[in-house]
Amino acid sequence: WGSLGGLMGHEMTHGFDNVGRLFGPDLTLKSWWDKGTSQRYKQRANCIGDYYASFQADGHHVSGNGTLEEDIADMGGLTLAYHAMLSSR
Repeated sequence: WGSLGGLMGHEMTHGFDNVGRLFGPDLTLKSWWDKGTSQRYKQRANCIGDYYASFQADGHHVSGNGTLEEDIADMGGLTLAYHAMLSSR
């Protein structure tokens, strides 16, 4: 569940990260979420960006906005893998 589940969940989550969410069901670049959904998504994405920006490497803060696409996918992948593990018990 850990490594394979995390990897698969990570890649699946890219469809809903800060870039993937901008592509509609027909794979064209367009805004297809309603305003309320987009606003709630951005608030939650900002929480992830702020969380990662709190980390330091070699005395420098991580760029939470610069790594947001991957950070969302990492958190989504681990969450999916965790819930898959729980449901298998």
